[in-house]
Amino acid sequence: MVWKNYWKHYSGPDYKFYAFAIIILVLAVAVAYSGYKPQVQTPATTTTTTSTTPQITTGTLYIGVKDAKYRLPGGNDIIGLNITITKIEVHMATENESDESGWVTVYEGSKNVDLIKYNDTIALIAQKDLDPGKYTQIRLYIDEASIKITNIFQQFYNKTYTVIIKDQDKPFKIIHPFSIQSGETLTLTFDFDILNSVSKDSEGYKLKPVLAKVGPASDGILEENGKPPNSETI
Repeated sequence: MVWKNYWKHYSGPDYKFYAFAIIILVLAVAVAYSGYKPQVQTPATTTTTTSTTPQITTGTLYIGVKDAKYRLPGGNDIIGLNITITKIEVHMATENESDESGWVTVYEGSKNVDLIKYNDTIALIAQKDLDPGKYTQIRLYIDEASIKITNIFQQFYNKTYTVIIKDQDKPFKIIHPFSIQSGETLTLTFDFDILNSVSKDSEGYKLKPVLAKVGPASDGILEENGKPPNSETI
């Protein structure tokens, strides 16, 4: 009898109302908790900017020519010797010295230079930035030449003759090893030996270049204009 009264007490409309309210409350709490996201503090990061100095990866090569006044046999004074240079190449050292891929063009065009004019100064005919390393050969392409002669005994002055270039279809090859250092400048000067370079026969004057000296000039020292001392760009 007691249990029957007990269930009667909790099985009425009030019980259903309370049960429904509890279910609604539980669902509300669950929904609210599912949308909660705790804030996580991230440590502050600092950005460091470092400046880098550009690395110099090449060296500079200048090529110049010069000479002095000469007297040929028979009292002929060479007043001028003009050559037209069309190309200059240098060869970087490789295992195979005949490898054509090692050749680098440092000048290509047409420059006319009077060698006799440049005896105390250097005529700069090429400037090129090259990769550091050892170079072994130089090719000089000469397209044409002329010579100006004065002979006081025969009383003719400043007479110009066309000069035949021997083996004109081939470049003038110079075997002269040199090294290019990163960030440094090297000036190579070709000092022509005119007396042994110019000859004359029944066909006329002929030119087969002979160098009296090939070597560095100025040891990397440059003037304020950025050129080697005692030099002139042509």
